[in-house]
Amino acid sequence: MLKNENITCYKRLNIDFKNEEAPDRIEFIRPDHCVDVVYPFMYQPINILYDEHGYETVSENGNAYPCFRYTPDICGEYKAVAYKANQKIDDTTFNVLPSDNHGYVSVSKKDNKYFAYTDKTPFFSIGINLAMCRPIQLTDHTEFGLSENFAYLGLRKYELWFKRCSEYGVNTVRIWLGQNYLNPDTENTYEF
Repeated sequence: MLKNENITCYKRLNIDFKNEEAPDRIEFIRPDHCVDVVYPFMYQPINILYDEHGYETVSENGNAYPCFRYTPDICGEYKAVAYKANQKIDDTTFNVLPSDNHGYVSVSKKDNKYFAYTDKTPFFSIGINLAMCRPIQLTDHTEFGLSENFAYLGLRKYELWFKRCSEYGVNTVRIWLGQNYLNPDTENTYEF
């Protein structure tokens, strides 16, 4: 289930089941004896191709497969127990080591007008609004002519923005998931 690797606090674990039957759920028993239950989602690998103008096309790259994600947030020994139809099918223990990651950002317990990391280090938001990756109208291959087709610069554009933001000390970015490029909704309710 989990491969032997260095697991540190706040490092996201990806547990995939590409070539074997996936459990219904995995229960993580923490060092403080609390239990976190994680359910699978279908992960779809993709190819991202770029044309000569830098516009992206996204296509499926193989079959979707069940995947679990979990982020341990305290150090110590964890136990992961996998269940299928309420029957235990696998278990493993792993040790979570300290990390230099400060944790999650939330309202400060010391003063609720401010934010702080899990380890109580103050967090000061320096950010911008990247609300939309706008589509760009494509050329019709005549001088200054535009076609009816649109494309996105997409993920590479976001990577460029994040890199530049990081260089200037930005630590918070607001992205809207309801616009066309990043919209998780489909035409059918409850499908994403």
